[in-house]
Amino acid sequence: IGVDRLQQYGFLTESLESAADDMESTQMDESDADNAARVFIDCVDGEARMAEQMAEDPDLTQEQQECIREQVDAELLKRTFSLLFQGREDEAQEALMGPAFQCMFGGPSDE
Repeated sequence: IGVDRLQQYGFLTESLESAADDMESTQMDESDADNAARVFIDCVDGEARMAEQMAEDPDLTQEQQECIREQVDAELLKRTFSLLFQGREDEAQEALMGPAFQCMFGGPSDE
């Protein structure tokens, strides 16, 4: 996905600045959303960022954090962000929070 497509979707302005305020209304097609999510998660090391955020949460036990790290991997984060970029917020939240809630309230998933 190139600059032209990012501008077309409203992620970048004509002057190549971030248009972060407008991202909520963005609805990318699935292929572009998949590519953008892959680049985003790989470039910012999404798994590491998730682990850092969990470590800052005093309500999560070490066991819960480990479970979430196992369940919420790069592939799940890519799928979640792809859904977000497609404007499918409810599905994205369900995809991410399902495994996390299982770890927090129901123990590790048996899947």
